[in-house]
Amino acid sequence: MARIRPHKGRWRAEVLKGGVRKSKVCDTKRAAQDWADQAEYEGRNGAEAVNRHTVGGAFDLYARIVSPAKRDARWEVIRLEKFRWDELAALRVSNVTAADAADWRDRRLHEIMGVGPS
Repeated sequence: MARIRPHKGRWRAEVLKGGVRKSKVCDTKRAAQDWADQAEYEGRNGAEAVNRHTVGGAFDLYARIVSPAKRDARWEVIRLEKFRWDELAALRVSNVTAADAADWRDRRLHEIMGVGPS
């Protein structure tokens, strides 16, 4: 649980997780609460683990675990394997932006096979 308290006209947020204390001073109480919530989330869910995985790795994991339970699993796995060769697949999950997704979409629209906008 985070502790939010006044500190020299500003607000200090403190989070203690696993014997490690994190602290930050913010201008507003709301900003301090937001930072504390984010720090607690990262502590619970292992933000470092997310930073290690690539988009391609996530799709491979999806193809192995989720796709086999679907009716058209074969075709879904084929589409996911094709995606593995795209440059977007090499990006870390935490670093993907909307611009990266838009760039991928635009490249797909210009392929020879004629992928439609839908």
